[in-house]
Amino acid sequence: MKIHGTLGDRAGLGALKQALDAYALRHRTIAGNIANAETPGYRARRVEFESIMRRAREGAPAVRGATTDPRHIPLGAPAPADVTPRETVDTAAEGVDVEREMVDMVKNQLAYRLAVRLLDMKYNQLHAAIRGSSR
Repeated sequence: MKIHGTLGDRAGLGALKQALDAYALRHRTIAGNIANAETPGYRARRVEFESIMRRAREGAPAVRGATTDPRHIPLGAPAPADVTPRETVDTAAEGVDVEREMVDMVKNQLAYRLAVRLLDMKYNQLHAAIRGSSR
C-alpha cells in the first residue's frame, strides 16, 4: 500500500484522511463477509480504493470540465480529492473464504495503523511549524 504525497503537502493530508475512511469501510465490509460466511448464496464483498486513487492520480487532466448541472457528463478522470472507496461483489469467488478474510483484516488493520501514524506525524509537523519550533 502506498500513500502518495510528502509530509509537507496538503494533498497528503487529504489522501490520508481518504485512506482512513476507505480502511474503515473495508473493515466493516470484511466483518460483514465473515459474519455471512455460512449464509447460502452470499458472495464476499471487496472495497476498491487504492486502484481508484492510483488511476485518478495518473489520469488527472491538467484541465477538468466543471459540471454545473447534474445532467452534465464529467470530463476527465476524477480528481484525487473526489475519489471515494467503492464496495463491489467478488464475482470470482463462491461463498466466503474465512481464512482469506482474516488475512485481509490483518492487512487492512496494519494499513489503517500506518495511515494514522503518518497523519499524526503530519499534524505534529504542522503544530511544530505553527509554534515555530522543531524536534
